[in-house]
Formats: sequence, structure tokens, C-alpha cells
Amino acid sequence: MSRNSIIRKLQEELAQDITTERQVVYILAEIRKAIEESGELKNYYALDFHCSFALHTKMDRVGAQRILQRFDEAHALLVNKQPLPPELRREIEQTIKLERFRRDLKAFLAANNLPMRLFTEPDAWPKFIHHYGNIIDECELAIKGDGAKLKFIDRVTVRLQTASSTLDTPFGRQLLFRLRWISHGKDGTSGEHYVMFGFDVPAKPKRRAKRQAQSKRVIA
Repeated sequence: MSRNSIIRKLQEELAQDITTERQVVYILAEIRKAIEESGELKNYYALDFHCSFALHTKMDRVGAQRILQRFDEAHALLVNKQPLPPELRREIEQTIKLERFRRDLKAFLAANNLPMRLFTEPDAWPKFIHHYGNIIDECELAIKGDGAKLKFIDRVTVRLQTASSTLDTPFGRQLLFRLRWISHGKDGTSGEHYVMFGFDVPAKPKRRAKRQAQSKRVIA
């Protein structure tokens, strides 16, 4: 399949409202094809990683190893409730907030003149992330074979946790959810980093009182 064909398909899909996990998987799979076809993987490291993460239950490539090394460095401090060094904290926050993913995806769409609705329409991005979170829920990052050695952990699991009900906030009625990045220690300990997201939920229309039609008997 030519790159032009892939971009044309993305154009059609991204012009629509993104309302299902199927759409998110399709979009990320097609983007992965496009950047591979054009030899641009090196320009979109984070985008390549997250596109691949949507298609696999376990990630053990170079991108996963870099993330694991950050979590490994933080693990002992985290389980002992000690503060992280500022630079390490910043790197982990960028990972769990999906900042690099967002940056690369936005750059890719702009470079290919694709619809930017994910970044211009209210709540489009957190809704997209909610679908993405459902896709990668319970997926793992792990080291394969002779990859980089980890000192404290052997894997990180990503979990999506969605609030059971909407919440009234200063920004309106919202559905809140969080992505939990759980580091699993080799000694049985576990630590967790997470970030909250949310998006507006339309208020339910009030039920109209049923009109009770009263039949009148006409007496001739």
C-alpha cells in the first residue's frame, strides 16, 4: 500500500468524531505504516512507540527499555515514599501524561495536512486517550533477553481506572479517569505513578412530565 493511500485513509478517519476503540486502533496502525513507509521512525520515537503499544500486549523494544529504566531508577524511592530527583520526576511525568505522544502525533498530523480535530475541539484529546487507555489496559513493558539490565523491577503494567459516575467540578460535569503505571519490584514490592484526565459529559435532559390526556365523554 502506498503512503498516499494511507494518508488518504487517515484523512477520512480523522475527519470524523473519534468515538470507538476500533477507530483509535485503526488510526494508530495506519500512522505506524505511514512513518515506516517514509522512513521517518527516527523523527517520531514516541509516536512509533505508542502506535506499537496499541497493537501488542507486551512491549520490550528500545522505547520500552528507556521507560523501564526511568521507572527502575524511581522504584526504590517510590516504595520508601522518598521524593524523586527533579529531572527524573519530570521525565516520568512526561511519560505518564503522554506528552511526547501528544507532541509527536500533533506534529505528524500537521506535517501531512491531516485534520487536527484531536487538538482543536474541546475534550477531543482526553476522549481519545480514554479509548487508548482501554486498548492498553493490562499491557506490560518488559525487558527481553539481553536487553538493558534493571536493578529493582522486572516490568511495568499500565491500567486504566475510570470513575463509576460523573462528577461535578468547577469545569462542569466530567467523567474522570486515570492511567496507572505500576512498577513491579523483583522483591515483590510495587509502586505506582498515575495521572488524572477528564472530559465533559452532557447533562442528561430532564424528563418531561407525562401529559395525562383526559377523555371526556360527550353526552349527546
